[in-house]
Amino acid sequence: MPRKAKFLLLAVVLTGLVSLNNARAEELDNFELCATNPDGEEWTNSSGSERIVIKAKGRWTGGGVNPMHTPTGSPRIPDHPSKLVAPNLKAGALIMERESGKYEMVGRGGVFSIHTDETVKFIFNDYWDAYADNSGCINIAVSQ
Repeated sequence: MPRKAKFLLLAVVLTGLVSLNNARAEELDNFELCATNPDGEEWTNSSGSERIVIKAKGRWTGGGVNPMHTPTGSPRIPDHPSKLVAPNLKAGALIMERESGKYEMVGRGGVFSIHTDETVKFIFNDYWDAYADNSGCINIAVSQ
């Protein structure tokens, strides 16, 4: 292949790679969830895609002596884990309740399979009766 053709081919490939790297996921929703909200925030997947990307940023705390922390959960072990909304998941973490009633760890986020028209609820995993002393909020971005 002549040198000029190789250079042109390389330019086309690099341009395509730059375009792919600059491609952004389509944002479907962006909302705030505060640790004082015992009801959580509902979101319904009306995107037509079951592959959903969730990203969570911010800091919150379960109150008392608990330090502010990320959506991955508190570094402290709860005194009464059975009182947590989702006892099998980390206290102070961002969790998601499915329509089936099952809870799933979200933390800082990731890729999740959420059925079209399924409604999920994002919740701060705390004692079900102790949201009043919490503080802080996180931002949740949902995309496909």
